[in-house]
Amino acid sequence: MDRQKIILFAVLLSIFSSSCKSEPSKDRNEPEKKVITENQASNNQDTTQVTKFVDDDEFVFGVIDNDLPISYFKSQFNLIEKQVIQNQHNPALSDTVMIFSNGKDTANFYVSPSNTILQEAVINSQEIVLNDSIKVGTDDEVLKRRFNLKSIPDSLVVKDFENSSYFLFTFQKSKIDRIVYKARYYD
Repeated sequence: MDRQKIILFAVLLSIFSSSCKSEPSKDRNEPEKKVITENQASNNQDTTQVTKFVDDDEFVFGVIDNDLPISYFKSQFNLIEKQVIQNQHNPALSDTVMIFSNGKDTANFYVSPSNTILQEAVINSQEIVLNDSIKVGTDDEVLKRRFNLKSIPDSLVVKDFENSSYFLFTFQKSKIDRIVYKARYYD
């Protein structure tokens, strides 16, 4: 399992376990959390991956609404999969899962008669720009300023206050290497 998948798994596990908080944190500089990866645990290595968590509804929902709409993916990407599924609330209705890709980046949408929801996006290229300036290759200083952080370790999770959606930024040599968006709840 490669490093990014391990970090993503550890972050997902951490977010899932923290989603039961009774009151969201208002602290913009949440503490760093050390995550020992699966490979490190099995090899008894002393190194750890460090992830910083930030709550920011404005960023998360602003990017989803303004920078990642389905219309962008329909016009710029290829539709690689379209699956019609039964609506879980009304069996008489059908919903659609649509997956778009440009060969480097992918986006997965859940489309119902009343709503279109981005479920997941994996961004590996510099083609997709978030919040007017954030893309793969962007220096970590941009995110430090945007989220008022003193440092950014191996990865940064920017999530909504309810932990239902988040962006995971992973870094190599102080630059964004990959961006992953996930919606955990879309019912």
